[in-house]
Amino acid sequence: MNLRLQARYSLIFVMLLTGIAGLIAGLHIFELRSTFEVTSRTYSDMMASTLIGRIRNQGEGTGRFLAGVVADPVQRREVARINELVRAARSQHGILFVAVLDADDRSLAESAADGARRDIRLRSPEERQQLMQGRVFATNDNGEMQIVAPVMIAGRFAGSVKIAMSIAELNDGIARLRGTAEEIVMSNERRFFVIYVGVVVVTVLMGFAVSIVMARGLVRPIRLLVQYTRRIGAGNYDDPPPIERSDELGDLASALSHMAHDLKQVARMAKLATLGEMAVGMAHELSQPLNTIRLAAENTLMAMEQGKSDAEFEMGKLALIASQAESMGDLIKRMCVVGRSEGPQEIIDPREAVRDACSLLAGQFEDEGITVTLNLPERCARVLGRRNELAQVVINLLTNARDAIIETALARSKGRLQPVRGRIDLSVLDPGADSPRDGGGVVIRVKDNGGGIPPDVMERIFDPFFTTKEVTKGTGLGLSISYGIVSAMGGKISVENFGGGALFTIRLPAIEEDRD
Repeated sequence: MNLRLQARYSLIFVMLLTGIAGLIAGLHIFELRSTFEVTSRTYSDMMASTLIGRIRNQGEGTGRFLAGVVADPVQRREVARINELVRAARSQHGILFVAVLDADDRSLAESAADGARRDIRLRSPEERQQLMQGRVFATNDNGEMQIVAPVMIAGRFAGSVKIAMSIAELNDGIARLRGTAEEIVMSNERRFFVIYVGVVVVTVLMGFAVSIVMARGLVRPIRLLVQYTRRIGAGNYDDPPPIERSDELGDLASALSHMAHDLKQVARMAKLATLGEMAVGMAHELSQPLNTIRLAAENTLMAMEQGKSDAEFEMGKLALIASQAESMGDLIKRMCVVGRSEGPQEIIDPREAVRDACSLLAGQFEDEGITVTLNLPERCARVLGRRNELAQVVINLLTNARDAIIETALARSKGRLQPVRGRIDLSVLDPGADSPRDGGGVVIRVKDNGGGIPPDVMERIFDPFFTTKEVTKGTGLGLSISYGIVSAMGGKISVENFGGGALFTIRLPAIEEDRD
């Protein structure tokens, strides 16, 4: 998933703050729950221990009191009196069972709240030993506290009193206490969960706020710089930097401005080199009509001196001179079109730019043994750009093709002088001419038989200052500038090896208008 810088940093910031808030809240809730659980368990255990201690003390007091009261009736075996005392003791609140036993663990009297008989025998010799020593002991079993107190007569063990007291209500109270504590813990967990959700919401809002701040302070200037670099790539070298700041972005804008100035100088140098190539070609093209004009004028003068001149002869020579002068004027006009300064983009016919380039170089190439074949369609779509710049691109491709053909011929002949047999096919194609609704563009192709481009340099062929020519024969800027010109027109330029040479293809988007 591709995210812009603003969205990426905002998302990272939101996730970071959310994670920190979640970690803190989770640890806080966990620590709070543990603290409440420990506190509630300790408090409930303490309360249970205190209450059980109170019941035990109460039961032991009741057991000692009853053991002292029944001592005389036990000695006299007054069972009725013992039963009366037992029932009176059992009627007290919280007492479930009361029994009086003799020294042999035989029941003298007993009373139970549910009316059922119980096992009243002592369970171990240790218990009997404690009773014989005059000690009272208590046990907690199945929700009951059982207290056994010895009946002592004249310091001698005469029996025992056994009392069972209910602690079920106490256990219910402790359970309710623990339930209340648990509810408090859950309530605090819910409260802190709500706080955590609030923290997350605030974090998200902070993330959006940070994204807005970033958009104003970082992302927006970066976008302006990106647009500035695109304008530089389109050849607008004189545009001022979009931002003026004292930070790193300001330094970057200043560096881009200096780069634009340097590129402008480089572009001028490359254009001068192209103009040099055109000047050589133009000189070659002008030499023939000038020779024709000179010969026509000399013939006319000679005829006039010999008295052989007549009006028809002179008119023919003058027509020839006018025709050759018109050809020279047309050639100079094309030279001026290609060499003029850049202006705003306009709707142009790409065929005219191709004709300009071909007319300036074709004659020179013919003298060097290279045949230039020009193929133009009868109808062609218009494109948006500058005629002189498109002609400059074609001239650069033709010149590179000429150089490749000559270098290949020299390599094959191993330095011996042999005629060059080169061929350059220059064509303009309009795939959408027959179907305007297809939105097809214009294709310009330059194909040569110069041996092609080495595969290891194919990917770098459009890089600035990269060239396979000798230092004195190339700057490595022609194809780079051509790439920028075509890109500024919204098109693409590509290269491939084809049929023993290189094939450069320029694709330009067509303007939506009728084709001629």
